[in-house]
Amino acid sequence: METKITRPAWMEVHLDRLENNIKEIKRLVGSKEILGVVKADAYGHGVEEVTKTLYSCGVRKFAVATVSEARQLRRRFTNIDILIFGAIQKELAEEIIYGDFVATVSRVEEMKFLEEKAAELEKVARVNLKVDTGMHRLGFNPNEKEAKAIAEACKGENLRIEGAYTHFAISYEDDAFTKAQNEKYDSFIELLHKEGVEIPIQHVCNSAAIIKDPLMHHDLVRAGIILYGVYPFSGSEYQLLNLMHPMEIKAEIVYIREIGPGETVGYGRTFTAKSIRKIATLPIGYADGYPRRLSNRFSVIVKGKKAPIAGFVCMDQMMIDVTGIDCEVGDKVTLMGRDKGEEISAEEFALAYETSPYEILCLWSKRLPKLYYYKGKQTRVVDELLDCQ
Repeated sequence: METKITRPAWMEVHLDRLENNIKEIKRLVGSKEILGVVKADAYGHGVEEVTKTLYSCGVRKFAVATVSEARQLRRRFTNIDILIFGAIQKELAEEIIYGDFVATVSRVEEMKFLEEKAAELEKVARVNLKVDTGMHRLGFNPNEKEAKAIAEACKGENLRIEGAYTHFAISYEDDAFTKAQNEKYDSFIELLHKEGVEIPIQHVCNSAAIIKDPLMHHDLVRAGIILYGVYPFSGSEYQLLNLMHPMEIKAEIVYIREIGPGETVGYGRTFTAKSIRKIATLPIGYADGYPRRLSNRFSVIVKGKKAPIAGFVCMDQMMIDVTGIDCEVGDKVTLMGRDKGEEISAEEFALAYETSPYEILCLWSKRLPKLYYYKGKQTRVVDELLDCQ
């Protein structure tokens, strides 16, 4: 029996679509290991269920952005590798080591304080070297001086370099710059080898590079946005994967009324009826993540038909014009996702909002309950506001 939710607005996450995406990535990369990027609550999809699904498909390495995200993941999964992408704070070194996390290090100073704390605890600090090849966000400068400094810093027995990676700045578009970044990375790895520093696992490919640059796959690839059904670039020439969108946003109509010509809808009276209109209210607003900027300029789907937003999106509610659509209170509305022959994808949503699909997936508030499905059957309901009480 399906679990009831506390409000008629929710997110659906279809785990079989996520499973499809990881299988498609595996088909493309062959024997290369896949690291599942599950930062930002698995791009808004819910880190626990996403990690379970990826684990069931053979993924054993995962990446997050912060120590708190790593801690959250470790509480639920003790038998996976967790790479922390973000910069490491000295005061969190002990937790990183006890949590058996793999820290990203971009400075010799980070290597030193991790090694010192690990020695104090009689443990080993696990690290990945971050190499700055052009992103200029984090990373060692790829030169001989840095290679020598790294070699000196890793002489102790309490620090283990498990891998090295860089991050491509524009692999979705500029092939020449990406190639130059990869060459800088390879040259720096050679410098490290000359200094006696071995790198067991090398990885450079993010989602775009996974698809476009198979010769750069190295030992491991980092699958992020493509796990969640979104291509990191437009155009069909590189769309080699049959990706599916796991996330959909839904709500039910809670109120319908008819208004006459000249009557207005919502704050600021920004929508004026030019004829008799049927206006429906949805119990979802910008506090749930629906962008106020899309007021009066975007649509939702009601019974397979597009219905435009009428008036300003409110904090907790929004109104839509359902004139000509046979609907009633309790009918389901799709704000993002597919209904019959119509679809509002994350990409279309992002275009209207003038942003990236990455941001769209991460917009949604924890006020929205998450309903998980596998092949059409509801498997779990997560209401984080209730779960934290």
